[in-house]
Amino acid sequence: MARDWIIDKSHIGKFAIAETQGDVSLCTVPVKIYDDDDVLYLEARVSPQMLDSDESDAFSLLDAAAVDLGATRMIYKDPGHGWITL
Repeated sequence: MARDWIIDKSHIGKFAIAETQGDVSLCTVPVKIYDDDDVLYLEARVSPQMLDSDESDAFSLLDAAAVDLGATRMIYKDPGHGWITL
């Protein structure tokens, strides 16, 4: 299981999900989490292993943000392709 993340910035104040999980030294991929109205909720970083693992790992941060904040979309920055919706 590769569920490594660190939340760098909240645009909506407090949240209940863990600010860090797993090995944060591996968190090198920038991600942004939005609601369905395209409001940016959180800026974070995840490990490349998290994105390359099975679906439950890849979506674990978004799932936690959905339950806690009502977030609906997460994008990540791919060095060769720019921002990609997970």
